[in-house]
Amino acid sequence: MTSKNTRNALAGERTTDAVRPASGSAPAVGARLAWLTTGTAAAAALLLWVLVVPVGGVDLRAGGAGTGSGGDGPTVGPVNVLFIAVVAGMGAWFVAARMRRRGVPRGAWLGVAAGVLAASLAGPVSASTFASGVVLVAMHVVVGGILALGYARAWRS
Repeated sequence: MTSKNTRNALAGERTTDAVRPASGSAPAVGARLAWLTTGTAAAAALLLWVLVVPVGGVDLRAGGAGTGSGGDGPTVGPVNVLFIAVVAGMGAWFVAARMRRRGVPRGAWLGVAAGVLAASLAGPVSASTFASGVVLVAMHVVVGGILALGYARAWRS
């Protein structure tokens, strides 16, 4: 196993990548994997939005408070899509890193991720139109799937 020397700037000491934390648990999820996974999820959601809204001509509206199934909810734009995907990705990073550091098995991470994805689908169900609901469910599944499987890679390292 090769390891490169790094310097712990806060403690002023040298460590190696092969060294585990003092508690003996596995290292947390790295920033490179986090940004790659979150960026991929956000890009995929934005690509889906581009294919559906400007190209497909769908008026993508979320369900708003008190709008019911036939009301006009707020329009879902590219900024909304990117913001929510990045926030979800950073939240997933936090949870995955905590679970990995505590030595929780990979299957538990996938179970938690699937549960959060299932709970997130409650939002798109109340979309303004059926087409909006289908697109929003697809976006949730795409982002959730990428985040779940992307962060699951941390357990293989």
